[in-house]
Amino acid sequence: MFGVEFVRTRQTTGAIAPSGSRLRRARSRHVACPGSRPRAILEVGPGAGAEIRHIAARLRPRDRLDLVEANPRLAIRLEATIKAEQAEKLEKGA
Repeated sequence: MFGVEFVRTRQTTGAIAPSGSRLRRARSRHVACPGSRPRAILEVGPGAGAEIRHIAARLRPRDRLDLVEANPRLAIRLEATIKAEQAEKLEKGA
């Protein structure tokens, strides 16, 4: 999907492919920093959400994660993925 969106809308798609696992781990390692205050994290251009799972796994209950995606198709896909994962977590917790 990234390749197609990159060709279609270069203005709103900054990558030709999702981030690899090494890059995702490297970029999310700072989220694990200790502290007692709630943190606010802004992810600009999350694409299809490849890094979001790594970041979300490091969030504490009072932390906040905001996502901003300029490409409407990627944003719709990301929203659907997040909703499906939340529903799955609720089912497992129930």
